[in-house]
Amino acid sequence: MKLIYRSKFRSLPFFLLLLFIGLFAYDRSVAKDVSDNGKLETKTQNLRGYVIFGHEVATFRACGGREVFWVEGTDKIINILTVNSLALADYRTMPYQEIYVEIDGMDIGPAEDGFAADYETVIYVTTIKTLSWAKPMDCS
Repeated sequence: MKLIYRSKFRSLPFFLLLLFIGLFAYDRSVAKDVSDNGKLETKTQNLRGYVIFGHEVATFRACGGREVFWVEGTDKIINILTVNSLALADYRTMPYQEIYVEIDGMDIGPAEDGFAADYETVIYVTTIKTLSWAKPMDCS
């Protein structure tokens, strides 16, 4: 008789691999431009909020905001955000999970084509300062 062990954590090794890759590639740096007014500006600024990455989705929503913006960045930054978002989605077994971030980014204007064209503007992320699966109490 062959016993088959099936755990609800069957994808745990994959999840841990994605998490390790994301944390290994994580790059910290100090913010240079800080803006607390919640408005997007063309200069690099400190932003707090949530990113969602998934199939044809790469978005940012500021804490307390309703507007959602498309996200772009270097391959390294997009990889970190994607890996963590997909790992959280795999862990929770639901797609499109919000991840809390504190980032340096800038408004580079609206995209002309592709999925990004459906959003008001594009945020180009230059630095990830904080990344967390937990949602802080002061950021809704």
